[in-house]
Amino acid sequence: MTDFSTEIKNLNNLLVLLVLLFFVLSTVIILFSKYFVKKSIRPVSDAITSQRQFISDASHELKTPLTVIINNVGNIQKAISKNFIQTENMELLKKNINGIDEMSERMKHLTQDLLDLSRLENWHDRKEQMVKIVLSDIATKECLYFEPVFFENNKELDYNIEDNISVLGDANKIKDLISILLENAMKYSLSHTTLTLNKRKKDIVLSVENDVEKELSKEDTVNIFKRFYRLDESHSSSGYGLGLPIAKEIVLMHKGEIKVLSKNKKVCFDIYFHI
Repeated sequence: MTDFSTEIKNLNNLLVLLVLLFFVLSTVIILFSKYFVKKSIRPVSDAITSQRQFISDASHELKTPLTVIINNVGNIQKAISKNFIQTENMELLKKNINGIDEMSERMKHLTQDLLDLSRLENWHDRKEQMVKIVLSDIATKECLYFEPVFFENNKELDYNIEDNISVLGDANKIKDLISILLENAMKYSLSHTTLTLNKRKKDIVLSVENDVEKELSKEDTVNIFKRFYRLDESHSSSGYGLGLPIAKEIVLMHKGEIKVLSKNKKVCFDIYFHI
């Protein structure tokens, strides 16, 4: 009779090996599946988190003007119900009305900024508005407009703009971009701001640099383009932290890049338009 003990032993060893290989491969597949599922879900999770944060921030920004309006309206209603509308009370009523008017304007600007930001995020719908524009002329006009504004605030604005630089874009949005950067510079600069526009290899570079009392931290440079993010922790300054996010969306709309660099007591925003 033929002895098959060796073959049977080999088959048993092979069976054990196959079982072990099955469990190892199953574990590897499960781990890879979890990794790719998490990676694919992460953008959705980030979007949900961002949306929740946006709603929270927007609610917070709207709360203050709404509270002022409600209180002032209540004061006027009380005065009317008690027939306190007399000459000596007119000054108080005027203050309440002015408060309502001022807060209404703040809410108007906030909602307009939010609407602009929402529209810019759908910039794919605006491709037909892209035409050849002379960026040099637009930058020069904006600087000429802001020059007296800087002067009134005891600050200087210098600009060095190369002639005849053109890009494909939306002229109105480019004006908004430069306006936002100059307004931001005037707000935070100590005394001096410089705008430059020139060609560097295959890029057109628009830079706005200003001196500052305190340099930006790494956290600031990362978060500065986020909605409602402001450099002053108390949020005591004017504005809602939407200007730079809008500027970033305008740059992305033109398929460019925007970077911020802070060193040597200066902050510089560089915008790259790819030729």
